Amino acid sequence: MPWEDILVPAPPCYAEDPPYDYVLRKRLQIAHAQASDHNASNIAYEHEQKNRTRRLQTLKTGDLVLLRNMVLSPQQTKKLAPRWIGPYRVTKVRSAVTFDIQELQDGRTVTAHLRNLLLLPSDPTPQPPKVLLEVNIPLTEQEPFGAPLSTDPTRHTDTEPNQNSPPPSETPPTHPPPPKSTDPLRPTDVPRTQNAAPVSETSSTSPLPPQSR
Repeated sequence: MPWEDILVPAPPCYAEDPPYDYVLRKRLQIAHAQASDHNASNIAYEHEQKNRTRRLQTLKTGDLVLLRNMVLSPQQTKKLAPRWIGPYRVTKVRSAVTFDIQELQDGRTVTAHLRNLLLLPSDPTPQPPKVLLEVNIPLTEQEPFGAPLSTDPTRHTDTEPNQNSPPPSETPPTHPPPPKSTDPLRPTDVPRTQNAAPVSETSSTSPLPPQSR
């Protein structure tokens, strides 16, 4: 057996195997076509979802809008960042839900979706600041029986109590009589005086037992 058949590799046969660059080019063409199809279907799905949840409003060229703040600067946090930025002016209507807007300060133009825009009045008029006035309200005086006195300085008010209100009761409060005792050894026909001490329920009526010596 010659050494060339063992150590030296066999030369490639181009008549049987297709070239590598041809196979790679075909595979890349198929991958690019599939990616393009998937991208188109994903874009259509996203547009359908966004248009389904959009607000029912229409914008026209020249309207003032605010843009939703979706990009935060490193110095800001999401909690304190403003939700809307602008104002912007609509410069072009691309579709029913897509618009080109231009910032009023630097003239930068961006394309935004309707769900990310907030309509503003086209010609806002500045409103004067509101002034808060401090008002001191005097407390109304009360009569002895609860009827308030008049706070009108031109009206004469009497310091005497209201004649129409009933006077307070002068009779002492009455208390119900005590319940009758059911003890047969206790007399019930003798009326009890107010200052008399109550009779002990445990009064002894039997003789004392004899004491042991």
